Amino acid sequence: MAVDAEDLLIQPFRDVVAAGAAAVANAGRGPADHVDRMSRAAQALVREGERALTKVQLVWNDHVARHGDTFRETMVQQASIEKRRLELEELLWDFDDFTHPDEFDQQRYSALQAATKALALAIIETAKRLNFDTDIPSTPRGGFPPLPPLPSRPETRADPISRPPSARSNRPRTLSKPKTTQEYIGNVQDLRRESIPSSPSTIHTRASVLSDASTSTSSSALLGSLDSLVIPEDPPDVKGFPPGSNNADLLGLEELLKDSSFNSERRKSRPASPRIPDCGIREDSTYYKLKGLCKGATKFRKDGHWASIKLTTEYEYGAGGASATGGDMMRASDGLAVPFQYETTKVGACGECGYAHDLDDVELDKSNKPEAVRTSACGARYRLRLLFKSHLRQGGSTETNYACLWCVQAGAVVRECDATVFRSAEDLLRHLARHPQPLPSLSGVSVCYDRLPPDSHPQDFDLHLPESPAPVPMPENVARLATAIAVKDHYRRPGRARLDKPPGYDADMLEFMEGARIVGVIFPEKWGGKYCLGRHDGEFGAFPAKAVELQTPQESEIPAGGESGMSVTTRWKWQPPGKEGAPWLSFGKGEVITNVQCLYADYWCWSGTNSKGKTGVFPQSHIDLQTLRGQDSAVAKKSRGRSFFGIRSHSGTEIMKGGSGHRNSIAG
Repeated sequence: MAVDAEDLLIQPFRDVVAAGAAAVANAGRGPADHVDRMSRAAQALVREGERALTKVQLVWNDHVARHGDTFRETMVQQASIEKRRLELEELLWDFDDFTHPDEFDQQRYSALQAATKALALAIIETAKRLNFDTDIPSTPRGGFPPLPPLPSRPETRADPISRPPSARSNRPRTLSKPKTTQEYIGNVQDLRRESIPSSPSTIHTRASVLSDASTSTSSSALLGSLDSLVIPEDPPDVKGFPPGSNNADLLGLEELLKDSSFNSERRKSRPASPRIPDCGIREDSTYYKLKGLCKGATKFRKDGHWASIKLTTEYEYGAGGASATGGDMMRASDGLAVPFQYETTKVGACGECGYAHDLDDVELDKSNKPEAVRTSACGARYRLRLLFKSHLRQGGSTETNYACLWCVQAGAVVRECDATVFRSAEDLLRHLARHPQPLPSLSGVSVCYDRLPPDSHPQDFDLHLPESPAPVPMPENVARLATAIAVKDHYRRPGRARLDKPPGYDADMLEFMEGARIVGVIFPEKWGGKYCLGRHDGEFGAFPAKAVELQTPQESEIPAGGESGMSVTTRWKWQPPGKEGAPWLSFGKGEVITNVQCLYADYWCWSGTNSKGKTGVFPQSHIDLQTLRGQDSAVAKKSRGRSFFGIRSHSGTEIMKGGSGHRNSIAG
C-alpha cells in the first residue's frame, strides 16, 4: 500500500498538467474560432494542475518525513479523498480526446480543473487534521453514547483496500465519440447525484455495533441491518458537545478521518441512500414566498441595461422613509453605511421598487469604467448591473434580497441545501462562485471566465469568474440524515439582539430564511430536542427545532410492513406537522413503540406502532436505542419483503437472547 501511495494520490496531478500541456500544444492547429478559447482553457488547466501539484507535494513530503508509511497508508484509506480521486480519474480517462481542437469542450476543461482543485484541497485539509500522536479510536464519536468494541477483534483494524495505481500510461483512449454537452438541467441533475454520495456516511447520529462477520454468511447484510446491534448492559454516560467545539468536533469528523478501518469497511458494504435529493425551486421555497424577481430587474435585463433605472430620484431619510417622488428608503447592499436621519442623496433606483444605489456608482457602471468593477470576498468580480438584474422586490422593507438568475432559469438549485434567496451581494457572489462552469447562456447577462489581462477590453461584463468553481464540502452521512424546511426566518437583523444559542454552544448559529432547505439534520441529545444541527448554503451550525419542519420521508425511505418483534421507548415527545396524507406517527415522552422497523440501523427514519395502535414513521433521533428489546416471541412473525432487520427472520425466538436482569441484545 505504501509503495503505491504517491502513484495513487500524486500522479493524477501530473497527469492533469500533461493533459493541459498537450492541449496547449494542439490549440494552434484548430479553427480560428477555437484557438483562443481552447488555448485559454488549456493554460488555465495547466496552472491549476501545477498549483495543486506544488501545494500537495509540499504537504505530502513534510508528513512523510515525520510519519513515513503510517501517513501514506492512512491517506489512501480516507473516504473523502478516495471519492475526489475517483472523480478526477473518471474525467482523465478519456480526456486525451478533448486535447484535439476538433473535439474541444469547454465544459470538460472546467470540470477537470474543478476536480483537480477539489482533490488537492481534500488531501491538504485531511493531512492537516490527522494526528498520529494519539491512539486512533476504533469507532467514531459524534456526541452520542459510545458503544462496545467488535466482539471477536476489539483491537484490530480492517485490512486496507488495495487500489490500482493511477499511472497515465494505463488509461486507454476511448473508441467512442464523446457525449454532447448537457443542458443546464442535466448539469444540475449530475450535481445532485454528486452531492449525495453513493457510499453513505460512517458518521452516525446514533451508532450501532457490528458483530463479528464470522457469525453471519454476509457481512453486507449485517452492515445494512440491525441484526448485529448490541445494547450494552450498563451504558456509559452520554458525553455532550464540549463548549467551543468546531464543526468537525460536533460531528466526530476528526475521529472519522483517522479511523480508516471503519471508513473503508462501511464504504465497501453500505448501500446507496434510498432518498432522492430534491433540488427543485418549489412554491414553498424562499424565492416564491418573497414573490420572486422584481419586475424592474427582469425589465432591466431584457429591455436594455439602463432603460428602467431612475437616475435622479432623491430619497429623504428620517421623515417617513421616502420623499414624495416615491420609492422606499435606499438599502446599501454592498456594505455601505445607510444614513437614517435627515439626509438626501441622488441615487439610481429601480423603476418598480425602492431598490437603489448611489448615483455616482451607477454612472460609473453605465459608462463602463474599469473602476466600476467590484471584487467580492470569494474572488468573483462583478458590476453593479448584475445586482440590479438579480434583486427581488424591496417593498416596504429596508432589507435587500437577491436571487441567482441561473437557478431561477433552471427551476432548480445546484445542491439541495442551496439558498434560493440571498440577503447580501456577498452571499449571491459566493453562490455564483460555486456554480458549475461555464454558466448556461442567459439573455441580457454577460459572463467571462479565467484571469483577464490587466489591459483587456472590453470591461463590459456583468460577472467575471477568474477561478474554477469553489468546492462545497459535504460529509457523507448527510444522505442518511433528515431534511427540513424552515417555517420561519432565523437570522440576526441589524440592530436586533443576537440569536439565542443552546447550552455549551459557542459557534455561529445557522442562519436561514423561511422556505430554506436544511440537510443533515440531527438532534443532539444534550439539547433535549429543542435545538438541531444542520447544513444550509454551505454553512453548518445549530438552530431551534421549532424553526423547521422535517420533510416527510419519501416512499423509498419507509420500511416495508411486517412484524419485527422489537420495541423501543421514546426519548422525547414527537408531534409531527399536521400534513394531510403524511405517514407520521406521533407519541409522547417515555412511550413504548412496538413493531419498530427501519431500512438501516443508522437511518434517520424508522417506523412502528404507538400505544394507541396507530402505525407510522418517526425520526430515529426521538427514541432511546438503549431501550431496544425483543417483544413476546409470539408476536414475532415472518414478514413480507424486507423486515426491520434488513433480512427475513427465520425464527422469532432466535431474536431473544440473554438472561434475566440483563438488557436484551440482538447478536448473530
